Amino acid sequence: MRGASVAVNSLLLGILAGVLQGVAEWLPVSSKTMVLLLLLISGYSAQIAYVVGLAGNAGTAAAAAIYFRRELWEALRSIQSGSDEARSLLVFLVVATFTTALIGVPLYVLVKESFREVHAAGAMLVIGVLLIATSLVSLKREKLLAEGVGWKEKAGLKEAVIAGLAQGLAVLPGISRSGTTITALLLMGLKAEDSLRYSFMMAVPACIGAGLVDLAVGGRGLGAVDFQLGSALLVVSAVVGIATLKALLMAARRFRFSVFTGILGVIAVAASTLMWV
Repeated sequence: MRGASVAVNSLLLGILAGVLQGVAEWLPVSSKTMVLLLLLISGYSAQIAYVVGLAGNAGTAAAAAIYFRRELWEALRSIQSGSDEARSLLVFLVVATFTTALIGVPLYVLVKESFREVHAAGAMLVIGVLLIATSLVSLKREKLLAEGVGWKEKAGLKEAVIAGLAQGLAVLPGISRSGTTITALLLMGLKAEDSLRYSFMMAVPACIGAGLVDLAVGGRGLGAVDFQLGSALLVVSAVVGIATLKALLMAARRFRFSVFTGILGVIAVAASTLMWV
């Protein structure tokens, strides 16, 4: 009976984590950090919670791949023949992904090792501070979205490199992948809709890589938790991600994510203080 109870609890935790991942991935709120905080509260170590939070991105990678399947397929076909627009998108994704890996993998190893012995309260304090920093970045994003003038038609190599660097930094707990990449693209003069589109398509190779990077450096990835939790996280995040992606693309200009992220950061800092007591 106890084993069945544990399995049910793991399944419910995986479903909740999948919902958080599936929704938050598209917002300027760190989805991996939402999952990380949930697992910390549920009693997992900071290191395992971080690994699972990052590996869970594979579910939303599947959601983005399904949603943007036509654009991505045309980009792949452009290797042999295709439109200049499709070829430009392929170059952008390849360069951005390479740049992301260049900075993201070393940061991942550094963060994972620093979380090996860290107290959960210490991890939550760091996450809270980083969430507050993300809210300040989101304020700039919201201002640019409101202005909407002087935009570029498409992203080039420079945009790919800078957006890739921003995406690599999102390996850090508390830093939103979509928030940093969208802000970077907006700062370089892309339209709001194009910034969202490029950012979300960048998520496909980046999130697949995030799901596999721990295995590449000798870790266990989602194998660090039981099957019920890991599989529920992947399946639910993919389903919820597909269901919410279109609505979030349409409504992105209306949400004040900076306030929400800042509140989460303050809550995390306050919670870490209580945990130390």
